[in-house]
Amino acid sequence: MENRFTDGIQTEYKDGFYTLLREFTAYLVKDGTKIYVTIPEGFKTDFASTPRVLYPILPPTGRHNPAALVHDYLYSIGKFSRKDSDEFFFQLLGVCEVDLTISRLAYYGVRLFGKSHYLEKL
Repeated sequence: MENRFTDGIQTEYKDGFYTLLREFTAYLVKDGTKIYVTIPEGFKTDFASTPRVLYPILPPTGRHNPAALVHDYLYSIGKFSRKDSDEFFFQLLGVCEVDLTISRLAYYGVRLFGKSHYLEKL
């Protein structure tokens, strides 16, 4: 599978959030078309908003960071529907080589519990 991310994520942690120190670009595929998403320097994320009880399965940070970062950004800008944003998240979890079962759990988690965070600014 073709890499869908630019160089690694560079962040600074402060007050419970990670601030992007340089822009980060990913591309998503919808209906066979590549869609480039560039997240600007200064964007804040918490990566995965995982309930503490699920940390052993999906900790807040890890190999899924690029997928979580893109998902947080898509939720914050509202350019895509919530459903499309969640489907992109699932697609990118695969690119991050997250286990398929964990990817499905994360996807269903955002589908079930993510509505209150859609269009939320950190």
